[in-house]
Amino acid sequence: MSDRSVDPEALAVFREIAQGRLDYLETLIDQLRNGNDLGVEPGFGLLDSALTAREAYREFHRQTWTNLQDLRADLNGIIATLDGVAERAVEDDETSAVHLSRGGS
Repeated sequence: MSDRSVDPEALAVFREIAQGRLDYLETLIDQLRNGNDLGVEPGFGLLDSALTAREAYREFHRQTWTNLQDLRADLNGIIATLDGVAERAVEDDETSAVHLSRGGS
């Protein structure tokens, strides 16, 4: 038997922090969607450098979008892992209680 234990309160606090960051991230992702505040390409004008600026902006926007989607997946994974650990901790506590009650009879 392992002498490790899970602190459900610490898990809950960490999950709350991760969920808060995910919620904030969702607002950023929404702003970056086409047509929203950060999803509209600025006007770069007609100068020769405008094409280069436009391409650089599009690449920056694409890379930012990809990074935010990756971060979203990571945070969802962290939350799912925390939920799984918390669930197993409850199951382990219940199993331990059953074994203790049988041993004490």
